[in-house]
Amino acid sequence: GFFSTCGGCEAPTAPLPEVLLLFDNARFFLTFVTSGQRTLIEFMGTRWFSSIFRATSMTYMMPAYVVFAGYSASTEPGRRDFHTVIKIGVVYSTAQILNLLMLRLGEPILSATKFGLLWLEVGTKYVEETGNCESCWKVEDWLAPAWALWYLPFVIVASTVLPLWWRLRYPLASAWALAAAVPCLKLSRDMGQGSLGQQWSLPLELLFAWFPLFVLGAVARERRWRPWEHRWGGLAGVAVLAALVWLPAAQTAIARGEFSPRGLCPQEVAGAQQQMWEYLSDMDAVNGLVGDDFFGRVAKTLLRMFASLVQACCVWGLLQATPRRRLRIVTGCGRRSLANYLFHPLSGVLISFLGAYGPPRADGTAPWWGELVAVLMTVVTSLLWMTPWAWKAVSLVVDPPLGWLLRPASPKGAEGALGAEAGTPLDACGSTERRDVESGGDDAGGRGAANAECAVWADAATGPPAVRCGCACACAHLPAAPTSRVLEAAPGIPASAAAAFVGGA
Repeated sequence: GFFSTCGGCEAPTAPLPEVLLLFDNARFFLTFVTSGQRTLIEFMGTRWFSSIFRATSMTYMMPAYVVFAGYSASTEPGRRDFHTVIKIGVVYSTAQILNLLMLRLGEPILSATKFGLLWLEVGTKYVEETGNCESCWKVEDWLAPAWALWYLPFVIVASTVLPLWWRLRYPLASAWALAAAVPCLKLSRDMGQGSLGQQWSLPLELLFAWFPLFVLGAVARERRWRPWEHRWGGLAGVAVLAALVWLPAAQTAIARGEFSPRGLCPQEVAGAQQQMWEYLSDMDAVNGLVGDDFFGRVAKTLLRMFASLVQACCVWGLLQATPRRRLRIVTGCGRRSLANYLFHPLSGVLISFLGAYGPPRADGTAPWWGELVAVLMTVVTSLLWMTPWAWKAVSLVVDPPLGWLLRPASPKGAEGALGAEAGTPLDACGSTERRDVESGGDDAGGRGAANAECAVWADAATGPPAVRCGCACACAHLPAAPTSRVLEAAPGIPASAAAAFVGGA
C-alpha cells in the first residue's frame, strides 16, 4: 500500500517541491541549533540557557535531519541515486581528511584555546599512540567518524539499505521495533574488533538506531504526506513542541531529584538521557528503575520506542511551525547550511580566542559574559558560513566536482531502473515524448497539467527541471536527490568533553 501505481508500473513517487522548500526553511533554524550543540558545550550543565537548549533539542534536531534525509532517499534507486550516494561519500571523506589534518598538524593552534582542547580530546584516538600506529594514515580512519561526521556515513548506509528494507510488507513498523529491540534485548553485543579495538569500527549500532526515522521520511514521500493546511496548523505545531521538548530534561531532573542546570542536562557520557533520546548503548542506565531481566529489557525496548514516537511528533510540530513560502535569506541559507555543519568547529575556536570559554586549561572557568558572547557569535558565524561567498570558497568540499571521476548519471542509451534514465525516456504507457517543462510540449502543459498532483522538481545543480506525476509514472530526466537536499547542515550530537565516540552520539 506504499506505492501509487499507473498503467501497470510500480515506481517511487517524487518528492513534493513544497515539502523540499519547507525542509530548506527548517534547516535555516536547525543549523543554529547544530552549531550551538558544539559552541555552547562549555556551559551545558552549568548555565540555565545552555542546559535547557541542549536537553530540549534532543527531541527535534537530529530526528528532523534524519527524516529529511529519508524523504530525499529513493526506495527504487537508479543511476542518479547511486551517484548521489557516492557524492555524499566524497563529502564525508574530504571532511574527515580536514579533521584529521587539524588534529595531527594543528595541535599548536588548538591547544591555545579552550574549545581547541576539547577538539583534541575528542580526537585523541587518532593521534595517541598505544603501539598500533594510531597516528598513521589508514583505512580505519574513515570507519571512525570524527566528532559530528557520523551522520554522513549514516546517510550512505541507510540509503543503501532502504531499497532492500522497502521490500518488507511493513517497513516502518519493523524498523521501529527492531531498532529498539536489538540493543535493549542484548541481541547485539560489543565483542571487540581485533587489535585496534572497537573504536576503529564503523558505529553500525548508532547508524541503525536512527533508521526508523529515516524510514518514516521515506513513507512520508511515498504516501505524499503534506503539512496540515489548517489555519491553526502553525499554532498546533508550536503547542506539540512546547508540550514534548521538556521530556528529556524532566526525565533526568526527576530521577536526580535536582532542579538545576546539572539536573536538567547532566552531561553524563552514555547517561540515561543520552541512551534514551540519542540511542546510545543498550539502555542499561535505567536498570535501577526497570531491572535487567527479560521483563526489564522489554520495558527498556518500549521506552526507546516511546522516545522515537515522541521525536516523530516533534518533527511534525517543527514542520508545522516552519514558514511554507520561499523566503530569500532563510531558504537560501537553509540550502547552503551543509557548509555550517562541516566547518562550525572553526567557529568554536574563534569564540574561544575571544575568551568566552575562559583560559585554555581543564580547570579554566568561563566569565559571566561568556555564554552571551558565545550565543551571539554562534549566530553570526553560522550566517557567515551559509553565505553564497562562503559556499563558493568551500565548494570543493561541500559540492565536489565528480564529472572527471564518474560516468554521467544518465548516459545515452542506458536503461535505468525506471526507464526514465535512458537516452529515450519512457513513461508508464511507453510514450517517448520528452517531458521537460522547458520544452513546452504537450506533456508539460497538457497531460501533465491534467494530473492533479503533477509536480515540478527543479534544482540548478542537477540540470533542467522535470515533471513527475503523482501517480508515480516514470517521467523523463528525473533528477536524483541533490546532495544539498539530503545533507544540508547535517548535525552531530555532543555529550560532554569526555565523549569521544563520534561527536558524543
